[in-house]
Amino acid sequence: MTEQERLEIIGHNSSEDDEKIEAAVLVVFPLMQYPLMCGFVLESRRYEGVHFKVYDSKDIQTRKTVGIFQLKMFPNCGSIVVSTGSCIYEPFKGKGIGRELNKLRTRAMSLAGFERIMATVRTDNDIEEHILAANGWKRLSVFDSRYGSQVSLWERVL
Repeated sequence: MTEQERLEIIGHNSSEDDEKIEAAVLVVFPLMQYPLMCGFVLESRRYEGVHFKVYDSKDIQTRKTVGIFQLKMFPNCGSIVVSTGSCIYEPFKGKGIGRELNKLRTRAMSLAGFERIMATVRTDNDIEEHILAANGWKRLSVFDSRYGSQVSLWERVL
């Protein structure tokens, strides 16, 4: 059995899902009115989701990476997307960019027709937990990860 046949049997076509995610972000990103987020690059990796880098300038020679995030399909479920790998770099922390990227992700995934977004956050990441709680996300549970840290599972119904 080929990989494509296996994916068709389980009802998941990663390249189509990635295209859906990419298209929604491409529509929503230009609508964001935040001066420190001027451009972004996306890199789609088959079966690993879509990786985004956000820049402070459109000028390739001088731009700095503001932050990164990744969106990927929840396995075998076409209505849930997972937000992972979100990070804002110094010196851009504390400027509201995390909140704006959260808005970008939720608006784009709602536009793409997903029903919910899920994410895990280390419980010692107070800033990310505050952003999620203040923006309509619900903490579902807290557990110990296999890496030794406590993690909370969050969900945002779109």
